[in-house]
Order: sequence, then C-alpha cells, then structure tokens
Amino acid sequence: MTTLQAHLKAVERVLSPGDLAKVIATTPETVSRLRGGRRPRRANEVAVLTLHAVIDSALATTGGDAGAVRDALLSRLCAPGGSQLTQALRAGDADLAL
Repeated sequence: MTTLQAHLKAVERVLSPGDLAKVIATTPETVSRLRGGRRPRRANEVAVLTLHAVIDSALATTGGDAGAVRDALLSRLCAPGGSQLTQALRAGDADLAL
C-alpha cells in the first residue's frame, strides 16, 4: 500500500468514493484508479493529503464522529461561501479549509 492509498483509506472512513470525487473535483473513476495505486496528478495528490489533514482535525474536534464530519464537509460544499472550502481543499490550503 502506498502512502497515498493509506491517506485515501483514512478519508474513505468519512466520505464515500463518490463524495471524495466531488470534494476534490475529479471523477469516481479517478478515485478508483488512485485507490488501485496509480500515480496521481499532483493536484489530486495535494487535494487528498489536505482533505485527510482537515478530516483528521475535524475528527479530533468531534470526538471521532465520522458522520458529523461528513455532514459538515458536504453541507459546507453546498452552503453560501462553501465554494471557498472546496477551493481551499483543491488548492491544498488546509489552514483556510480549517
């Protein structure tokens, strides 16, 4: 298992592969390829690593409530200003996303 695959596995404890694809602006097929160990585009790699850091921090804040973290991420993607969260995650800006 590659390091990126380990990060993906941790992220997928909170988000489905489809939701993950939406958050990092890629396709479910690309997520599947990443899970299979295919070399990622740098933008996807940075987005996954940033998302993992954000999820890890949110889990610590919520006492490990994966459902609450998932709901917060997905609701913020749809909320006013949520595009800022999406853009921050995709750009690898964990500080802004947090």
